[in-house]
Amino acid sequence: MYVIDASASSAIYVSSGICGAATTGGTAGTITILKHEYVGSACMLQFYFIPNNTVTGTTIGVGPFSSIVGEDVIVLGAQVEYAPFPTSFIVTGNGSVTRGPDRFLIPTSTWFNNTTSSWNAYFDGGRESTQGYYGRVISFAGSGTFLSTDCGNTTKIGTWNGTSNVCKDTGIDYYTMSGGAAAAYDEGMMTRSITGRGLPPVDGSYTGSYSTTGNIGIGGNSGSATNMLNGHIQKLKYYPARVLDAQLQLLTQ
Repeated sequence: MYVIDASASSAIYVSSGICGAATTGGTAGTITILKHEYVGSACMLQFYFIPNNTVTGTTIGVGPFSSIVGEDVIVLGAQVEYAPFPTSFIVTGNGSVTRGPDRFLIPTSTWFNNTTSSWNAYFDGGRESTQGYYGRVISFAGSGTFLSTDCGNTTKIGTWNGTSNVCKDTGIDYYTMSGGAAAAYDEGMMTRSITGRGLPPVDGSYTGSYSTTGNIGIGGNSGSATNMLNGHIQKLKYYPARVLDAQLQLLTQ
């Protein structure tokens, strides 16, 4: 199997026997396939991919689309992975290499302040409300999120502790562009603040505690080995204290 980036336009050479079977799957946007057949056994497929704002990516297949085996050619755009991925991006011979899903976990035993903290991130995210999963940016203790796009649509960010959700409308579509977000909390006030890029913060009471945090998950669910990587982190900062609301706003500008 071959994997190439199809975020804008890409081309790949395949055998002419499978060139005519080029297909597209899903409704990820506008996909154009140009086929250039050559004398002999070579064929070039050229892909142009324009995503829409309702899914996180697209897959273009050549050959049997339902099974990624044999001479299939799979072109991945802004694709996410689920569970261990049965192939390797590095050519290792005729066989495949099993590698784990892309998960980034940071142990918290020596540095994390579980009673008072602040987070600041710039990231790209997916449309979670139509896909059935969280657009997690920074997560903890499995389902909890310090920052996520799980507030009903992609123009809102939120924090969630497994019981209550606090949302903030940002006006930023995290599928099509990067966004900045910050969150802060402290145990004494039992409140947290979130904000969008340059927008005033919103406070919200929460129940429970962050004290059970064992790992911080960056871009995925920290408690599941099969959770999708659906937050694409560009920059992340952590502060071991609660930042004032006015400072939260400045962090996202």
